[in-house]
Amino acid sequence: MLVLMAATASLAGECVLPDPAALAMQYDWHRRNEKNTCLRRINDIPVDYFMLALSYSPRFCRESARDFRTGAVRPHNAFQCEGGNAFGWVVHGLWAQSRHPGTCRDNGKPVALHPRYCRGDEVGPLDPRVIRQYLCVLPGESLLQGEWEKHGTCGGFGSAAEYFAKTRQLYEALVLPKEDVRPPRLFRVLKQANPGLKEVRIGYASGEIRICYDRKWQYIDCP
Repeated sequence: MLVLMAATASLAGECVLPDPAALAMQYDWHRRNEKNTCLRRINDIPVDYFMLALSYSPRFCRESARDFRTGAVRPHNAFQCEGGNAFGWVVHGLWAQSRHPGTCRDNGKPVALHPRYCRGDEVGPLDPRVIRQYLCVLPGESLLQGEWEKHGTCGGFGSAAEYFAKTRQLYEALVLPKEDVRPPRLFRVLKQANPGLKEVRIGYASGEIRICYDRKWQYIDCP
């Protein structure tokens, strides 16, 4: 029987916050870290809608969190993938989107240019208190920092805390499967458990659920 769960970030035994002294000290993000050269651009363009991306943590930790050379979990994935935490579906990010993005080519492949890095490189590292407050929603210091710099700065949010508060609100409004369900069954499960999603198109890409919202935070079809 499929088990469903409300996507609360503080379920007992699922997310144990580290001692503040154990948080990574170097988590600032730089555009030059982007492997895709198109995604290094500052692209401060109007936002038409938002996309919430959800990743199934056990699969991510199994397939994407390790150093290919050593097999060890990368340090910036340690909180999510090591230590006793047992995450299910977690937030990858809340992304400002354009209905008519420009395009760029990286290694011959087309890349859509949605709003990104709207405050350039002048953001600076997040307050550690903000990191700790939302670490159970986006489980990683570097993940939080990167999502704020790349996407949160483009959505009209007044601060990182405001951006992550909205992200958590959207996440905790969902009822998600506890298991790693794949489409098309995944879509049926989500629509049955979340009446607001019944009539909209849910996205799925790179193994992640994509749920879209208009500027008033109402569910809409994902492209």
